[in-house]
Amino acid sequence: MKAKEKLAYLKGLAEGYGIMEDKKERKLLSMAFELVEELADEIECLGERLEVQELFVEELRDALADLEDEFYDEYEDDDYFDFDDFDDFCRRGGGYYDDDDDDDYYDDDDDDDYCDDEFGDIFDISCPNCEETFAVDEGVVDI
Repeated sequence: MKAKEKLAYLKGLAEGYGIMEDKKERKLLSMAFELVEELADEIECLGERLEVQELFVEELRDALADLEDEFYDEYEDDDYFDFDDFDDFCRRGGGYYDDDDDDDYYDDDDDDDYCDDEFGDIFDISCPNCEETFAVDEGVVDI
């Protein structure tokens, strides 16, 4: 039995037993029944709102699952991160190259290992501030 049904049953019992005949008792019970009826209405309203929220959360969960499927399906391919052992990036040529012997971006001994030599000779220059060494093409620097 729901709260409203129980309240109607109690009202019927109170009238059937003759409890509502006394003026003081009738006033007290009437106010108590009104309070319980308001509480029952509020509980019913909250239950309806909860059902709506549960449906909304379920729809969000389904939409999120669809988005996850779309997003992660694109990246599930095992070959996506496989560069066929081309693990270094050539700053001059703009592509990946395989240089297992030396993982630096440049090689002073033989520039033909990893890039076409379109630019000219490479110089090692040290930064005066941080003293880091980096490679520069002679065509970029005026000597």
